[in-house]
Amino acid sequence: MTRKLKDISIVPAQPGDRDLVVALLAAQMAEHRTRSQNTKLSRLYEQILADERYGFLLVAKAHGEIVAVAYVATILSIEHGARVG
Repeated sequence: MTRKLKDISIVPAQPGDRDLVVALLAAQMAEHRTRSQNTKLSRLYEQILADERYGFLLVAKAHGEIVAVAYVATILSIEHGARVG
């Protein structure tokens, strides 16, 4: 199925997106054979949204429905002399 770009939006994750985003993150981790616990992922989700020092989450929506998630971690970089991410 081909979707037109106009049907897709990429926006910051919101508190109400938590359950679906956590499910998508858990599924991704499972694909990589990495164990995860939804309760821990939920806590991390809340921390990321509450404090930009941890980075940020973006969700892709197709027709208003979340279909993908991206986590951009923020780290201190010696090479860049500041936070990056």
